[in-house]
Amino acid sequence: MTNKHEHWLQRVRYTAAEPTSWLSHARTLRQAAEDLWLSGNAHSRNPGSELGATVLANWTSPDFVPTETGGSTCDVCFMVFGFALENLAKGIIVCRDPSLVSRARLKSWHGSGHDLVALFSRAAIVISTEEHQTLDALHA
Repeated sequence: MTNKHEHWLQRVRYTAAEPTSWLSHARTLRQAAEDLWLSGNAHSRNPGSELGATVLANWTSPDFVPTETGGSTCDVCFMVFGFALENLAKGIIVCRDPSLVSRARLKSWHGSGHDLVALFSRAAIVISTEEHQTLDALHA
């Protein structure tokens, strides 16, 4: 292994072993998801504002308030939010068991690394039935 690669691997192990790094990434991802949500809703309120499209006619009742659904960015928003929750759970797990981060486990997370229900369970985060269903939907 080259010295450059070994140095990179050492930095990755150090970062992965630091729970605050996981939390920082979770916060950044949550903010990105919120930004996407707001942007998607803005595009829904102003059709044609994305991708250079031109809307020839657009009319809504003056009293109409559209439901905020994330608009055109909804799917990506939920994916990024799911990654934020994943990082949060993994940070808690690594905080409780730092030995999980080793040279052998850097390439893949032990078990199902994206299964939010399993990660929340392993992190001992108590969730309601409705939250469980939401996490399942984010994982799907």
